[in-house]
Amino acid sequence: MKRSDIEQAASPSNNMPQMYAPYYDDEISLVDLWLVLVKHKKVLFYVFMLSLVLATAVAVSKKQQYEFISVIEVGRLPSAKGYDYVASLESAKAKLEQGYIPFVLADIEKDQRGQYKTTIELPKGAHLLSVKTKSTEDNKALHQTFHATILAKLIDDLNLLVENYKDKQNSDLKIQTLSLKEYSESQDELLAQIKQKIKQQESELSALKKSFNKSQVNKESVALLAAETADVYDQLRQLTEKTQATILLKQTRIADIELNLEKVIPTKSIVPFYQSNTSKGLSNKILFILIVFVGGIFALIAAFVAEFADKVREKMKQQETA
Repeated sequence: MKRSDIEQAASPSNNMPQMYAPYYDDEISLVDLWLVLVKHKKVLFYVFMLSLVLATAVAVSKKQQYEFISVIEVGRLPSAKGYDYVASLESAKAKLEQGYIPFVLADIEKDQRGQYKTTIELPKGAHLLSVKTKSTEDNKALHQTFHATILAKLIDDLNLLVENYKDKQNSDLKIQTLSLKEYSESQDELLAQIKQKIKQQESELSALKKSFNKSQVNKESVALLAAETADVYDQLRQLTEKTQATILLKQTRIADIELNLEKVIPTKSIVPFYQSNTSKGLSNKILFILIVFVGGIFALIAAFVAEFADKVREKMKQQETA
């Protein structure tokens, strides 16, 4: 025998019995699960039926939620670039959120304020502001009043800027119109004086020419008076051109002001208050299916809880009889 075999045989570990950990079967088979469900089928049935009744009650009693929408367009004023908006969309939105909506809600009962949760949207590509609230169809009239109240305050605020602009333009229009009238009258008077002077000089020149023909005046006097008359005609021409140019300039200014007044676009409602065609949130059908599904899960849990309770009672009885 080899020395290594003798040492291995003499080793204490080989003289002691081998110890193994006990084996526990913790696996749960589908058959066991099925037996538990069959055993507690009444619990399973009653819990499921309770969830079915609850789902039916909720689906029948729950009213559909709809969106109520209003849209306004922020006013514009004519400018050198074409148009300028009286206010930015962000400032208009801030006025609603920080000012007018809290102000209107203050007059509504506290327990009813929650239904007026307002969403303000700023559609891209258009200077529009959209106000949305959500509630049942029964509250449509209340929400219409709410929309009209807050938007009326915003529209009045923004249109005040439009009215200020129009007041300034109308004031300028009156000034320019009065200036044109006064200038035209003064120039007409001046032109009339020049024309009268020309008429007198022409009359004198005609008399001189008749006298000249009778050899009572010399040629130099006739030539001098004719030259003076020509100068007066030239003054009349220059004054007439200047007057016409100035009048045209003033008329153009007046026409520009009148055009600006016509081009003013006030803040206004472009989409009246309306209700969305489809309901928002979970439909009654989906809600019914969801409650039934959750109820089925609770029914399964209830069956296993009942099985656990049975096991606990059996264990307690064994301990009492031991």
